[in-house]
This record gives sequence, structure tokens and C-alpha cells, in this order.
Amino acid sequence: TDRSPHIAAVLNVTPNHLDRFSWDEYVALKQKLVRFQTPDDHVVLSLDDDVAAAMTDLTPAHRWFFTLGESVPGHGAFVRDDAVFLRTEVIETMVLPVNEIPLRGLHNVENVLAAVAIGGAAGLPAEAMARAIRGFTPVPHRLEFVAEVDGVRYVNDSIASTPERTLAGIRSFEEPIVLLLGGKDKDLPKDDLAQEALRRCAGIVFFGADGPLLEAAVEANAAFVPFEDRPAMTRVATLAEAVAEARGMAGDGDVVLLSPACTSFDAYNNFEERGDEFRRIVRAMATEGS
Repeated sequence: TDRSPHIAAVLNVTPNHLDRFSWDEYVALKQKLVRFQTPDDHVVLSLDDDVAAAMTDLTPAHRWFFTLGESVPGHGAFVRDDAVFLRTEVIETMVLPVNEIPLRGLHNVENVLAAVAIGGAAGLPAEAMARAIRGFTPVPHRLEFVAEVDGVRYVNDSIASTPERTLAGIRSFEEPIVLLLGGKDKDLPKDDLAQEALRRCAGIVFFGADGPLLEAAVEANAAFVPFEDRPAMTRVATLAEAVAEARGMAGDGDVVLLSPACTSFDAYNNFEERGDEFRRIVRAMATEGS
């Protein structure tokens, strides 16, 4: 297409769909979002993502930036003193404290910053944006709390079909995690996820068609963590078996996190079906215990 939106936003560009495109082709597709803008349009870009930030040279649109840092050049959104700020011209307005964002994870703070910058480009008042953010209802399959069973919280992050998304999910919790990884692999880099999972998780359960591939990727990075600190790991065939294994691994205060780092297409039509099954399994467990 040779058209770009009036307000275009690029939050980040990370490896995805490399089973269908090369990295350069994938980036070029993302760049089309801004490439055909006019000087009357607006572009919102992350300063914390090198690929997104570089797109500023591809568009003549009015530039808005966002960052987890403490300032932006020109217009945009940033974090200072644990609060989200909007800057327009030389006026800085506090939108809301970070702890009033009703979503888990630093990546959701970034999402809010992007939304605030977009709202600024659209001319929305800060008070209206703050009300909308405070009243936002978490979306299903995105770090969705399902139930607590025997002191263990079960969380559905079925939308996480890439290692980057699963990394963000892991980093959203301070509690010990039993992680469910598996499905149909997208041939994406896994080392960062493997190392974070080894450091942060109390247990890892691999499942699905490419569970063995994920298990091999984690095992290949095991040297990054002392033997005595490595999580318990096991591999099963199905999601139902994975939940059963995770239940046995998890202790009081732990989180069982379905954040698979793979697509669902080995066993389901989409990530929603996979998340729905996880919900059914967990709620059945909760009902048994009540």
C-alpha cells in the first residue's frame, strides 16, 4: 500500500514471523506505516527501540516520542518521579502516577506512554487520558488472572507467541514462576528468553509440537545459571498435562504462567482457543478444591 495513517505509532520492532520473511523484509513492512505520511500527519515513536526511533527519518510528519526515561525531545510522553508526563511544546503535564496503571509489567507502562503520546497528538486533555487509563479493563489472554488454587495464582498470557512477549510476561512478576512454554515455533531467537527463564523461574514445563525444541534452547543456555539454582524442568505432550505438572511443581505464593513463546497452531486454531482451554482447566481445578 502507498498510504499511511494520520496518526501512526510504532512501539517496537522485534523479531517475528521470520518463518515467512527475512528480518529486513519484516522491518520494511513496518516502515510502510510511516513512509507515506504527509507534513499534516503525526508519528509516535519509541525512543527505547532503535528500529522504531530510526523511523523518524522516514516521515515528514509531526514527531511525538515516548520513553521510560525522564525526558523527550519536543513532544511526547515520559516517566519522571514514578509518574507519566505529557510534554507539548514546553508545557509538561503530569497525567497519572505509574502505580495507578491497572496493568502488570513494564511493557504495559510503555503501552500507556504510547497511548498518552497518541492522545497528545490527537489533542486530548491529560485528565481525560488519566480517567481512561484508570478505568481500563485488562484484556483476555494478556497476563489475565484466572484463579488461585491451593495458594497458587494461574495467569493466562496465551497471546505471547514470541520469545520477546514471554520475556515481558516473566518480568511482570516478582513471585516465583512455573512457566508453561510450547506450541508451534516461529524460528525466532530464544537465548534471551532461555537465560531469563533459567534465572527467574522455579519450574518450566515444555509442551506441544515444538516443546522439545524449546527444551533444547533452554538446556543450551543452562551454563548461565549455577546448577543448584536451575529450575525444575519437564516435558509433556498437551497443555492439560502441562498444567497438571505445573500444579505439582508450584508452591504457595507461586505463579503458574501460560506464556508459551510459540503460536498455538499445532493444536488450536488461534491463541484465544489455547487460552480458553487453559481457563477451563484451571477453573475446573478451582471448583474441585472448593
